[in-house]
Amino acid sequence: MKKKNYSGFLVVFQWADAGFIDTRLKRKKKFTAALTLNDWKRKEREVFIVINDQKISALCLARKGKQVVTLKHKVEFFEFVKVEHPIPVDDVLQSFAEGDQLHLKNARPGNTRRVPETIWFKLIERIKELRPEISNGIDRLINKRKSGVYDGPNARVEAQKWDATYSVLSYAGIDPRKVEVEYTLADNRELPPFMEGFRNPSSTEIDGVSSVPVKATRRLQEKDMLHYDTKNFFNSESLPHSPDFAAIFNYEGKILKLWNYDNKQVEHKLGVDLIYFNEHYQSFIVVQYKRLDDKGEFRPNARTYKKEFKNLKRLDKILRSGKSQPEERDIDHLRDHRMHNGVCYFKLCDSQSIHYENHQMIRGMYYSLDYWKKLMASDKTVGKQGGKLISTVNSERYFNNTIFTHLVGNGWVGSSRQQSDLIHKIINEILDTGRSLILAQFKFEG
Repeated sequence: MKKKNYSGFLVVFQWADAGFIDTRLKRKKKFTAALTLNDWKRKEREVFIVINDQKISALCLARKGKQVVTLKHKVEFFEFVKVEHPIPVDDVLQSFAEGDQLHLKNARPGNTRRVPETIWFKLIERIKELRPEISNGIDRLINKRKSGVYDGPNARVEAQKWDATYSVLSYAGIDPRKVEVEYTLADNRELPPFMEGFRNPSSTEIDGVSSVPVKATRRLQEKDMLHYDTKNFFNSESLPHSPDFAAIFNYEGKILKLWNYDNKQVEHKLGVDLIYFNEHYQSFIVVQYKRLDDKGEFRPNARTYKKEFKNLKRLDKILRSGKSQPEERDIDHLRDHRMHNGVCYFKLCDSQSIHYENHQMIRGMYYSLDYWKKLMASDKTVGKQGGKLISTVNSERYFNNTIFTHLVGNGWVGSSRQQSDLIHKIINEILDTGRSLILAQFKFEG
């Protein structure tokens, strides 16, 4: 939510909650509360001033969640700027006119509302005046609220889905700042976090030229209609799973269709897979996302990884079988030529949050499956403790975003047309692993 001016919220906790709240603030641990509130869209972050035991004890960010009881919503509090010496509310009120004091005095436990703009800025300045040591922290909160960063449930997986979306747009040569997008959601669901960057379009300047604002629309459809579209894509009569979200991106005669499958609760998601089909070259690629740690390393020792690696090797074996190899007459077709006809890739990506204003892919390293197997067998990837680890240093070679985008977008890598006929058989296996699946189809209009 972008406004020229901004005002946040006051939240007052009951005396009985004082001990619990104080403990959470000291440890800077997230906590939730059920509150009655208005003028605040779900999922959006707001700045809150926390009043505990008649004293201002902290400022923080908060996110509105689902309705839990009549007129009350779950609110998650996080990113705290603690007031080490809490400020008595009466000390703050001394600087306000009598009429303005009523807005602050009328705040009641469990019932909160947005503070009027003029009072809000006076309130913030008064807190800074009384506790100048937290001024920078308060400014950081206000700036972070406006920064468009998603740090909600399972932010790691949502960031990977964000990257998968921007990756396929890049493969297709579609500028995300100019694209027209139409959403399709099942069961009246809300827009997924990784698509929030397309919700509130605005004019931007690209290479010094003001662009046309993105045109974003939403239309709700039944889940079976989404399922029907997917069946048409795969020429398959029966797929046991249905997508819960779809989008169509349209830009200069290029059309990108995207489906998102999430058949697990957010807390149980294991990761993301991307399947991209380039209709112009009749070529598929499959990208499995893995996250680098803070040292820029990946350790392939988790049980889930071993199962995923086994599945990719099985898929690769099927695709390289005699039945899926191109016939001689097909090789003569210019669009059929591949520098590398491997389909499966790993992307090791930095641990980043979603930043809705950053129209870029997450920095990372792509590895083809055959090269990955060589890494696993190499002594160079043995860590100090004897286990395997992959990094930019010991892997020696990999594709970065720029190179991989060019190769995929121009059909230099990926499946042959014969191999593409077999790809759809793996989709349900991926869904059954608990991973999220981003499925994308690109074609030229007409």
